[in-house]
Amino acid sequence: MESARWDETWHRLREWTNGQTRSERLAAQILINEGFKGLDPSHPLGGPDKGKDAICYLGEDKWVMAVYFARGEKKIFEIKKKLQNDISVALKHQPCGLVFVTNQELELKERQEFEKIAASSRQVCVYCKIEEERRRQKNVSEKSERNSRG
Repeated sequence: MESARWDETWHRLREWTNGQTRSERLAAQILINEGFKGLDPSHPLGGPDKGKDAICYLGEDKWVMAVYFARGEKKIFEIKKKLQNDISVALKHQPCGLVFVTNQELELKERQEFEKIAASSRQVCVYCKIEEERRRQKNVSEKSERNSRG
């Protein structure tokens, strides 16, 4: 079935209605695509995870995956609070860094601020490319739409 919207992917990610379990599965697939190995989800079918949605490795380095898929756009202070909490809990697992996967749109200055927060905790923070993928998908769709008009 063909979607009526050219920006369907963007809307499905932004207005996430598939719950935590599916967001963690999507995040895991993205990390695998980004080169992370040995991905070990804490609770693949949902449940308490003691502050880590998954453990994964990049090379020999251990990372904690934290997933935040909220429905709709959230205020930056809400996203920041979630990140700060995820970092403090991740420290208990002694990782090299935290991979923070979110469906929220983060501007460059916000990503830089989040990097500083992580660095102050002696953590490395990597952002998955969901937002970048949404932008890429939007650009591809817009080009396709322009090309189809002739």
